[in-house]
Amino acid sequence: MIWLKKQTINPEVTDYYLETIGEAYKRLGEEVRYFKSWEECSPQKEDIIVVTRYKEVLKMIFERRHYVYWVQGILTEENFALYHSHLREVFYNFIERIIIKNTCKNSHFFVMVSNRMKKHYENKYHISINNCYIMPCNNDAIHEESFRYPGKYDTEVFCYAGGLNVWQCIDETLSIYKEIEDTKKNTKLLLLVKDRKLAVEMLEKHGIQNYEIDFVPVDQLPEKLKGAKYGFIVREDLELNRVATPTKLITYMGNGVIPILNDCLEGLLENIKSSEYVVKLHGINDLKPIYSMMDKKVDPEKILNEYQNVYTEHYDSETHISRMMKVLPKN
Repeated sequence: MIWLKKQTINPEVTDYYLETIGEAYKRLGEEVRYFKSWEECSPQKEDIIVVTRYKEVLKMIFERRHYVYWVQGILTEENFALYHSHLREVFYNFIERIIIKNTCKNSHFFVMVSNRMKKHYENKYHISINNCYIMPCNNDAIHEESFRYPGKYDTEVFCYAGGLNVWQCIDETLSIYKEIEDTKKNTKLLLLVKDRKLAVEMLEKHGIQNYEIDFVPVDQLPEKLKGAKYGFIVREDLELNRVATPTKLITYMGNGVIPILNDCLEGLLENIKSSEYVVKLHGINDLKPIYSMMDKKVDPEKILNEYQNVYTEHYDSETHISRMMKVLPKN
């Protein structure tokens, strides 16, 4: 039997991941059960448990269970970014080393979000990870109607959808847009954020003139994004960002929004390196790639075909189910 532990934090992403893994096991003929509390889980010795948190992995190691570990982020580096504590860094490096080295054993398996994450662990711990499947984060699909929305690619509407946290580099994003607004005519910024008051304060601080602020549930994003041409994903050049695959990318691309992202987002870029309709910045002052894209005529059918290919190859659940069936550990 296969047991999969669901999470209450960020379930729209984790559920997609876990259910994709679960479906692969179902098609292999395994009995699959989902649970939220350990009281609901009563595995036999030979059963496999799919977990997503480092404490859960430690529990698996202590109990000598067979497990699959979906690695959502790099533990030590994320903790240091939050607390800037070298003492905590030493502690989490110790914990992480135990987890990574134990999971490398044949009876266990990794699912990671990027090849860049796999490379991070291999370089950090001087190991080769052969029991691993790569599946980037996703919580959306291709919405063809957004690509064909009248006038979508004839207007210069830039979008940012997400939070206003420092780690999301919203100040840097607004600085980039301000430079665009001052340089090019007839541009507009669409902010899809929850905190309207803070958004207005930040826009006024940057002197941005032409903007719209709104906030909608995730399932209503296609309606708002159908009129946007570009979408910002800007991050600080840190290792935790180099390995990550934010769902924002597929939210944009699924709605025909051309992503603008900086080159430190290596985990994302590995899936779109051959894409024509992607703007890659070599720093927040490097706006030439944006202006170059603005001068290009966008063919809605061509960009739809390109993004559909990216989605099918790297994000589609059916693709991953088929591939995982060949590599997942079995009872």
